[in-house]
Amino acid sequence: MKDPRYAAVKSMLETGRITRLKDVFGIIPITVVHKDTAIHYATLHRRIQNPRLLTLDNFIAIAKLIDVKTEVIVSLALADLPKNK
Repeated sequence: MKDPRYAAVKSMLETGRITRLKDVFGIIPITVVHKDTAIHYATLHRRIQNPRLLTLDNFIAIAKLIDVKTEVIVSLALADLPKNK
């Protein structure tokens, strides 16, 4: 059975309450996502801290858990990147 926090995140995404990938992991712990995606905890943690390290497979897996389009997760990751000066 899927963690109910995934549905909560989906709802928050749909209403615009979540705008960054790090916000997702403020609701769903990395430990939960790492177990559900089989991405090693340290790897996932490092990739969340630096979204440039996330792979397309990572985006797809996270989107599938939350039940949103992959593009939504990619846009959240882009929002976490530092802005060029």
